[in-house]
Parts: sequence; structure tokens; C-alpha cells
Amino acid sequence: MTHVVFDTNVIVSAVGPTRVDDAYHLWTAEEAGLDAFLTMDYQFQDAVTQQRQAIASPVEVLRPVELLEHLRI
Repeated sequence: MTHVVFDTNVIVSAVGPTRVDDAYHLWTAEEAGLDAFLTMDYQFQDAVTQQRQAIASPVEVLRPVELLEHLRI
């Protein structure tokens, strides 16, 4: 089994230095092996989506309503 090490610096450089707190939260979700990270911050979600390839995170960044739609609730 391969263990991928995620780096908060990669996330910060992709989404910008003003999003360091959000980057840390996404990193902790990665380290915890979560499938999704919930946020109400549309700008952060957009930044992650636009930089998905650079960030290379397996964690999907969703708004709560998107999670409910995904779960069909």
C-alpha cells in the first residue's frame, strides 16, 4: 500500500496565502482519510476546484447542500 504525503504548502500555493486556514483544514481532512470536506466558503471551494490538479487531493470539497444531494437526502 502506498502512503501519499500531503503538504499544506502545496495547497496554500494553489489557493493563495489568504486561505491558509482553509488549506490547513483541507490538509487535516486528507490526513484523516476523509472522503469530503464541507465548507460554506464558495470562494475556497472554487479555488480548490480550479486548482484540483495542482493540489491533487483525494478529498472532495463540498458545500453541505451538495453532500445532501450526493447522499440523495
